[in-house]
Amino acid sequence: MPRMKALIDYLPLIAFGGAYFVYDIYVATGVLMAALVLLVAFHRVAYGEWHRMHLATAALALVFGGMTLAVHDPMFIKVKPTVLYLLFAAVLGGSHFIGERPVIQRVLAAQLVLPDRVWRNVSWLWVGFFVLCAALNLIIAFNFSETAWVNFKLFGTLALTLLFVIGQGLYLSPYLKEQEE
Repeated sequence: MPRMKALIDYLPLIAFGGAYFVYDIYVATGVLMAALVLLVAFHRVAYGEWHRMHLATAALALVFGGMTLAVHDPMFIKVKPTVLYLLFAAVLGGSHFIGERPVIQRVLAAQLVLPDRVWRNVSWLWVGFFVLCAALNLIIAFNFSETAWVNFKLFGTLALTLLFVIGQGLYLSPYLKEQEE
C-alpha cells in the first residue's frame, strides 16, 4: 500500500507534465489545480483524515495557479514550488524551537527509534534540502526556458529527492541495524 500511496501522491505532477507536453503551461496549470483538489478529497475519503502536505500544496497551487491563469503569466506557477519548499523548511526548522521534538520526529517516531541528536540532524538536513530545492527552482525558473523548468520540476526534483533519500538512508543505516538487533 505505501508504494501505491506514493504513486497517487505523484499523479498531480504526472498529470501536469502530460498536460504541459500535450497542450501548454496554462492547461497544465488548470490540470494541476484540479488534480491536487482531487488528491486532497481522495485522501480524506480513503484515509478519513486531511493530509497537511496535500492541503498546503493544493492551497498554494490554487492561489499561484489562479494568478497564473488570471493574468496569463506562468511565472506565478513557476514560483509556487519555491514557496512550498520554503514553507516546508520553515515548519521543519521552526519545530526545533516549538515543542519538545522536531516535527519530523513527532511524525516518524512510531516507525523509527533514533537518538534525539540524530532526529535533529535529520530535520536540519531536510531543511537544507528544501532550501536548496527552493533556490534551484528559482534559478531555473528565471534563467532557463519554460520547458527546461517543467523538465526540472518533473525529473530533476524527483532525482534530487531520490538521491537525498538514499543519502539519508546511508546516514541512518547504522541506527537501523541497531534496531534490528
